[in-house]
Amino acid sequence: MTYYQNMQAMQAKRYLHKFDEIVKTMRTKMEKSQRTTNISLDFISEMILHHEGAIEMCKNLLQYKIDPRLRKIAENIIITQTEVIKQMQAIARKPF
Repeated sequence: MTYYQNMQAMQAKRYLHKFDEIVKTMRTKMEKSQRTTNISLDFISEMILHHEGAIEMCKNLLQYKIDPRLRKIAENIIITQTEVIKQMQAIARKPF
């Protein structure tokens, strides 16, 4: 294995370790999410956690040399999901 291939393998290992950690944390939080009798609130609570996980996954990805097209997508996911989280939090603050 060349030096470059070895570096790629080490980076891939670090990336995947962090990715697995993010997914595990997201799932744990979603499973422990307080359930109510309000479907809308339950959906919002779980989706906020899901979108936060997606943002963390993108931040993890952006630490590495990746296809520039994918970089743009990951950056856009961070921007759009942050906005969607704010919208869902606003809905959750107002009872239906």
